[in-house]
Amino acid sequence: MLIDSGLPKTYWKEAFSMATFLIARNPSAGLKGKIPSEKLTKTKVDPTLFRPFGCVAYALIPKKL
Repeated sequence: MLIDSGLPKTYWKEAFSMATFLIARNPSAGLKGKIPSEKLTKTKVDPTLFRPFGCVAYALIPKKL
């Protein structure tokens, strides 16, 4: 993931964390095609959570009310 994203090796911890996140949200042969996080939490996986590793993100600074 680091090579494809073009990010430096200093982001290896984030890449490892993202890989773990993705593995927990993909069907598992050991669970007969079930998704581990769905089995654990009894909630469906939200597919809008998936983003390319290293994608551009912007911080939202809310205006004062």
